[in-house]
This record gives sequence, C-alpha cells and structure tokens, in this order.
Amino acid sequence: MLARLALFELAEAEDGATFMPMPSDPRARRVAEMVLAEPAGARELDDLARTAGASARTITRLFPVETDLTCP
Repeated sequence: MLARLALFELAEAEDGATFMPMPSDPRARRVAEMVLAEPAGARELDDLARTAGASARTITRLFPVETDLTCP
C-alpha cells in the first residue's frame, strides 16, 4: 500500500521540486525512475514491478526501507 501511495503522490504532485529520496536498490530505483519519467501514467504496481524484475510485494517492502518513508 505504501508503494501505491507513493506512486499516487508522485503522479498528483504539482510541484516538480517535491523531494522524495531515491531508492538505492536497483529494482526499486527502476520503479521510481519509471514513475518519474511518466508521472501521469496509470501503470499498475504489478506491471512496474515486473518490468523492474521484481514482484509487487518486493517493491512494496523495499520502498519504506530504501526511502525512509512510512505511512502515517
């Protein structure tokens, strides 16, 4: 859910200067880069994860660890 929230927030962000730490894990970083390259895109997390070579579950676990972002 956290990854979906992050993807939603990136797509809805009006300020291009909004800071989000980039993951260092290559798979999570590829997902972040895909979203940043097409922020209005409506790709599903499963599709993004598969393209990055991981499962949606793995990406969902990696994002909080790699970015220090948590859900309230």
